[in-house]
Amino acid sequence: MRTESVVRFAGKIDRALRDEAGVPAAPVLVEAMRELAAIGSLLDDEEMIPAEDGYARHILYADPERRFTLLSLVWLPGQFTPVHGHTAWGVVGVYAGTPTEARFSKKDDGAVQKTAYLCRPGDVTTTSVGTTEMHRIINASADKVVTLHCYGLDLLDNPCAINIVYAQ
Repeated sequence: MRTESVVRFAGKIDRALRDEAGVPAAPVLVEAMRELAAIGSLLDDEEMIPAEDGYARHILYADPERRFTLLSLVWLPGQFTPVHGHTAWGVVGVYAGTPTEARFSKKDDGAVQKTAYLCRPGDVTTTSVGTTEMHRIINASADKVVTLHCYGLDLLDNPCAINIVYAQ
């Protein structure tokens, strides 16, 4: 089931990339991720292992043509990302738990928070390229959080290559 679901997801992203000259439209990304995040048996135990020193990344799928990568990120209570932008398009879905996403906009005097909201399983958001619109994901809950991330970049060699860190 898991392999079939991931392959089906990858096929949707592949078709969108071919149809839309390299950058899939947000509605295609959101719908594909929403369907994937709703599969309760998608991840095995190994793909939900946290790390004590920071959130853990597990690669679930790497496009053979090196155009995109699907990962699970696992967050213990209190773990968070720095404020960051991205080097490629992306879509993020909440698989388990309730992370908080804080969105920032870059101003001349630094990053200014625009909004923060509590995410629930099945919620999906997209990310854009650059540092004009940045965000931070925080596990402010008492439980483990698992999110699914698909980025338009080959992350096999360096899973952190997607982030443009702005501030801790």
